[in-house]
Parts: sequence; structure tokens; C-alpha cells
Amino acid sequence: MAYALYAWCRELDELVDNSSSSSSVEETERALDGVLDRLRQIFKRQIPKESTYVDLAMFDAVPQLNGLGVEPFADMVEGMRMDARRKQFETFADVELYAYRVAGTVALMILPILTVGVIEDAAEDTKRLREERGVALGMALQMTNIARDVGEDRRRNPARVYLAAEDLRLFGLTRADIVAMKEPTFAYKAVVELQIQRALAYYRIARSGLRLLPSLSRPATNCISGLYKKILLSIRDNDYDNLNKRAFATKASKIFALPSLIWNAFSETDFRAADDECDLHLRFDDVSDRERQAALCELVVAIRSADDEAIVSITQRLQSLQQKKTTSASMEALMFSMLPTLEEDFTLWYTVGQSIASYVDETIKIIPDVERGSCAIYRRSTQIHLD
Repeated sequence: MAYALYAWCRELDELVDNSSSSSSVEETERALDGVLDRLRQIFKRQIPKESTYVDLAMFDAVPQLNGLGVEPFADMVEGMRMDARRKQFETFADVELYAYRVAGTVALMILPILTVGVIEDAAEDTKRLREERGVALGMALQMTNIARDVGEDRRRNPARVYLAAEDLRLFGLTRADIVAMKEPTFAYKAVVELQIQRALAYYRIARSGLRLLPSLSRPATNCISGLYKKILLSIRDNDYDNLNKRAFATKASKIFALPSLIWNAFSETDFRAADDECDLHLRFDDVSDRERQAALCELVVAIRSADDEAIVSITQRLQSLQQKKTTSASMEALMFSMLPTLEEDFTLWYTVGQSIASYVDETIKIIPDVERGSCAIYRRSTQIHLD
């Protein structure tokens, strides 16, 4: 059954990727229409005319998968249309829609296999949460692909940039800058860090749904998630150079990680992976907070580069942004309420060799040491829990 689903997705992907530059968008879309028409017939238990071997495999698999509907397949076809039309993404919401269509849908296709024989308790709620968290994993994997493949995508003919234009503008960049860039600039590294943070947020959502799967399905799912996340984090290890280098997880790191991933698959609580050293647990539901999110991503890049001058400049900007949104009285109340939890909820991240004014938000804290003329920057170390 899984092989049939994989073959169908692969055939669809190759149909778009292998279309020649001389092929018109209309020709590719007609081919996509044909794939979907044949699939709709299969779900009606009809063998399509001119069936491919993949169609026949799907005809055999579909009746065995309880709860599998045609909708995820139709959504994936729409994702392939976006590729066929060489659609560029204006907003991150566009990226999320694309990630759902080409990867989140795979989770909806595979869940009936992972849950074969499961009798639902509180069926609708459990199924809904399982699907939401499964889709989140698919989207996390696709966002990892997008972040990893910037260099490869920009060398296509025509060049593709899957990063949202609004994200690039946030750091003073354009798509043309990405296509022409020789080496990653500081601004570009911050753009990539923003993509990493967003993908990590989806990995966290997916992790919270692992316990909703049957025990036997958890290890494989957690291994896929954990090993793919290593690819995402290796982009940082390459100093954000996804323009000239392809990020990957080494065989040794995979082998070393597998035992803990399998063990943690049976944990009923969220766990924090040791290699998430710069995961700031940003919350992206507040679109008015984009400037602060951008500054925090720049701070990650600056700290990884030990660039004290940039760190001071960025923290000053964070303080300015906070002052715009918060009165001094409420800021003092916030600091008073959060500082006592420093040891419990925050971990030392970096020490700057000069004095910076105090700062605190739900993500980081800056505590000056007047006597030593330095400042300690702490990041929140506790996981964000999801119901």
C-alpha cells in the first residue's frame, strides 16, 4: 500500500519536473488533469482506460485503506500546478499553502496505513488532531527542503526562489539578489534562519502528535522527523551557505541519533533535542511581531558568528521595538514577573563584553553585569507545550 502511494506521488512529481522547457504550461496541466481524472475513477472502483502501472497499484491499494479519500490527492495535484506555473510566492502564507499541498497531503495519505486496525477513542477529536499534527510534519519536511535547496532551485531554468518576497523584503533583499548572490550575506543568513525557525515550529507541532499514533508506528515516524531535522540544522553548521553547499546529515550522525529517536518515540511528553541549540521557540501567529522575529533571527546569526558589534546593535533595536509596544510600567512588571524564573526557564546563551541595557521578552533576557562591564544573554530553554 505504501509503495503504491509513493509511486503515485513520485509519478506526479516527475511529470512536472521532467517537463521540457518547450512544454507549455497548458500541456503539463492537461497531463495533471489526466492523472486526477484517472484517480477519481479509481476511487469509484473503476479501472481507467489507458491505466499506468501506478494506476493499477492504486486500484489495488485504495480499498484496503479505511478513511482514505481523494481530497489529499486532488490537493497535491493543485500543488503541482503551482510548480508547473512557476508560481513565485509573495507571502509566507503562500509558502505554507504550497507546503501543505505538496507535502502535508502525504501525511493524510499515509495516516490510514500507520493507523491500520486502530479503534478510535473520541474518534473525531483524535482523528482531527492526528491529521493536523501529521500535516505539520509534512510541512516541516517541505520547509526543510525549501531551505536546503535554495542554491539548486535558483540554478534551474527558469530560476526558482521558493522564499516569500515579503520575507526577503523584511531583510532588504529581493529574488534577484538571491539568484545573483555569490556568498551568503548577513541579511541572507538571517532570512535562512527565519525559515529554519519556522520549520522548527512545525516540527514541534508534529512532535506533540506522536503520542496519537499506534505504538508500532511511532519509531519510524520519529526517525523520519528527527533525521530530517538534522538536515535543517546542518544548514547552520554550513554557516547558512545553502547557495553553494547542500546540507545533509552524515551517516555517522544518523547512526548515532537513531537509538535515542527510537527510544523517545515512546515518550508521552515532549522532549528537547540537544542539537536545537538556537531554537528560540518563536511564535509566528502574531503578524504584527514580524520586526521582532526578524531581529531575533539576526541575533542568532550574530551570536553564531560571535559578532559583538552586531549583537549590541540588534539588541538596541529589540529594545526600541519593545518600547513602541509596551509602556515602561508594564515593561518593569514583565521583568519583575519573569526574572525569578531565570534559572528554571532560561539558559545562558552568550556573554557580550560590554554593557547593554536590560531587556526581557518571552524568548530572551539580557542581564547586565555593571561591575564587570558585560552582559549575559539568556534564551528560553523550556518547550512550548501544545494541547
